[in-house]
Amino acid sequence: MSLLGRRKIVFACFLFVGCLQDVLGSGQIEVKFSSYSDSCREDWDTNKCDPKFSFCYGRPQNTPFTNGGCQYLLKGETGHWQDTNYIVFNSDMKGVPNPLIASINKFEDSSVTLAVKVRDDDIFEDDYLTTISASLSPVYRSKEESQWSSSLTMSQGNYRMTYQFRMFCDAYYYTTSCSVYCKQQDSSSGHYTCDPSTGAKLCMKGWKGPNCADDVNECEQGFCVRGECRNLPGDVLCICPANYTGKDCSELINPCKSSPCLNGGTCFAHSSQFTYICTCKDGWQGKNCESRVDPCSKSPCSNGGTCTSQPGATSYECLCREPYYGANCLQVLTTTSTTTTTTTTTTEAPSSSESMVADAHRLESQEEEGFQIWYIGIIAAAMLLACLVIVVFIIFRRRRHAKSQKEDLTCISPTGSNLVFENNMYNNLKFNQTSYICKIHKWVKTTNKCSINIGTKHYAEV
Repeated sequence: MSLLGRRKIVFACFLFVGCLQDVLGSGQIEVKFSSYSDSCREDWDTNKCDPKFSFCYGRPQNTPFTNGGCQYLLKGETGHWQDTNYIVFNSDMKGVPNPLIASINKFEDSSVTLAVKVRDDDIFEDDYLTTISASLSPVYRSKEESQWSSSLTMSQGNYRMTYQFRMFCDAYYYTTSCSVYCKQQDSSSGHYTCDPSTGAKLCMKGWKGPNCADDVNECEQGFCVRGECRNLPGDVLCICPANYTGKDCSELINPCKSSPCLNGGTCFAHSSQFTYICTCKDGWQGKNCESRVDPCSKSPCSNGGTCTSQPGATSYECLCREPYYGANCLQVLTTTSTTTTTTTTTTEAPSSSESMVADAHRLESQEEEGFQIWYIGIIAAAMLLACLVIVVFIIFRRRRHAKSQKEDLTCISPTGSNLVFENNMYNNLKFNQTSYICKIHKWVKTTNKCSINIGTKHYAEV
């Protein structure tokens, strides 16, 4: 068999192993190759190389491209790129898909080795150029949580390749090695969820056992606080006594929860008696405030007035008999008079409650205006009278004082004798010691003097 035939067989085996590993697996490795560059020369350094590539995903402790060294993936060679030192990869790398995806049974280690073998295509036998490798980590829990890495570069000498990668567990596989399988169940096969980190089965309430398929008897654990307990598959039923509710009959029923108080009434619960009381709004009565209170039942209209109310209403109107008016027929229509005019206010039997209310308001306004006028007049008259009294008093005092001074000067003595008075204004007058002429009746004649009382002062001869 020729060398070319043997190479085709090996290549076919590589493809078979890679496809087999793509089917099996609990995790994914995805590498997206971006570019490649080198400085390779051939034919006595006259031409550039014709690079072609093989790919290997393996464990860190193994040597790539050796027996067992590509445990996760071994992908055969691509086609070659003619006479080039720089390549930009697209979705098809000459027969190899990009990104290159490998499905694995589990991640044996915390990282994966990525290796790329580079060969120069020749007519007779390809020349080995180099092997470029890098370490990949971490592993994400799911594809939805995974993220592509930033653009990375791996190199060996002058050979460089840029790439991105991501690694994650398949659906229902857990842990960093993607080795634990767990799919949530709620059927005869089991009743459990899965721990997001470890993949361990978490039994739903009411179930137990390795696969959470065994029922838990809650009644044996005293689940019901009160009432009758009945065990059900994966559940429990508590039959509560009166006035209690809840899964375990621990909650007291609130009698106000159903809003029994009508027409805006307020409900107050009595927990000890399991009853309630409604506080009704004005105009309503009854246990649940369901009955309307007749506003005319207390006869609010006085003086023979008639009380009326509309069906369902909580207010009333009084139809008053003449001469009464007002909300409860308590005011009386009266006659109001002044010094200039006389106004008599009367009313006929009202045709309606509205007209009586209007007339009452009008009469009240007139009475208020008349009262204000009288009040102002009385005040003005009182002030005028006070001023008049003050003026008369002042005039009277002034006249009396002037007359008293004049009369004091008319007491004389025909003989011209000198008399001395306490008031100096009289000291210059001369009087006779033996006879006096006192022309004013207020003077009192004595043996040696004339005297007069003026106010509180006494004036006399000495």
